Amino acid sequence: MPTKRRKEPGKAKWLWFVHHPEHCLAPVVAENRDMATVAASALWGVPWRTIAADCDVEKRGEACKHLCARCGTFHYDEEDLCAKCRQFVRDEERRIAIAKRRFYREEAIELKRRELIRDKKEKADAL
Repeated sequence: MPTKRRKEPGKAKWLWFVHHPEHCLAPVVAENRDMATVAASALWGVPWRTIAADCDVEKRGEACKHLCARCGTFHYDEEDLCAKCRQFVRDEERRIAIAKRRFYREEAIELKRRELIRDKKEKADAL
């Protein structure tokens, strides 16, 4: 009678969802939560040590090979995500970076405007 094979410890790959306040949701396949954080940082294109403390990692289940971790479609790549989902994650990261730059640029303009108004008031009071 055949017996069920056991997987070797440390060889199982799991699907993890990694959340970070400054980045989009990253579905990754890794052996443990630390490697999931490293894989998510590689997907986002940032050093892992700068985001590791702020990441929330959620284990979803055992990963299937050639099945996209994000949309669930079958693909022929060796990657965890299909090409469409990888492009979506890259685009989302790009959008977030642009929004951050725009926010800081607008904040800098607003600060300069306030300084000009304050200087005008001080000059008017001095006269």
